[in-house]
Amino acid sequence: MRPRLFGIIGALAVASLLAAPVSAAAPLENGWVTFTGSVFNGCTGELVDNGGSDHSVVTNGFAHDNVHYVGVGESSGVTYVGDNTINARVHPSANGTFTADFMVSVNLVSTGSPPNLRLTFSDQQVFDSSGNLISDTSKFSFVCLG
Repeated sequence: MRPRLFGIIGALAVASLLAAPVSAAAPLENGWVTFTGSVFNGCTGELVDNGGSDHSVVTNGFAHDNVHYVGVGESSGVTYVGDNTINARVHPSANGTFTADFMVSVNLVSTGSPPNLRLTFSDQQVFDSSGNLISDTSKFSFVCLG
């Protein structure tokens, strides 16, 4: 589940960071994007088709994203909804690289009997001065809630 869901969320957050140079005046970006995909639900053992929207606000040194998520279980038809937050501190270096520290809080609430999901993901990414990813370190936890 981690690679697909956080690939989508991570890509959204990185895109919001790279929309304008870190050193520009605040806000650097304030906009919306939409996404679709599917993730594996480890609590129920089924794929969940999902989509949603992401509102990004990037300022000098900080990125904040509000993500609205809706997913539907492929075999059960159960709907999951979530309004989630992604925050990232951006630390520019004298050599032109910059580091983004993401803390992703994802709470997916089932509208049926399957358990709710709580996902926690932290990620530290280092980018070169052109915005290319040069290092990525992450931690992940997944909890099924009754």
